[in-house]
Amino acid sequence: MYAVAKDLMTKAIVTSPNSPLFEVAGTMETLRISYLPVVAEDGKLRGVISKTDLIHFCLTRESNWRDCLAEEAMNPAVISCSPESTVPDVAALMRDNRIHHVLVLDENENIGVISALDLAEPMLKAYELLRNAQSR
Repeated sequence: MYAVAKDLMTKAIVTSPNSPLFEVAGTMETLRISYLPVVAEDGKLRGVISKTDLIHFCLTRESNWRDCLAEEAMNPAVISCSPESTVPDVAALMRDNRIHHVLVLDENENIGVISALDLAEPMLKAYELLRNAQSR
């Protein structure tokens, strides 16, 4: 059986819609992550911001991007799965939406994130099982 999202996810580090972009970029650089959910003070998920979003936003701005806030550069369209989503379902979401991260939401509560790299381990295990089964 495939692993499910709750087995692969890591706790998501979040940012506020009012966080300055230079702080968002600094957080991503310091923590070596490339994706942050944007969560309002009331706990509601407002969107997501990735390094790609930051780069695109900064390159298309005529004004100083350091004066901008996360809510200006975030993507309000959130691609998510449930904690019980299977590895193939999560991989299909990434492929179909051309993204590298999927939020794991339970009742619209941000509980975790899965990156494309997180999918490597269960896929390698599945490959090994197939290879071993074929060699018998």
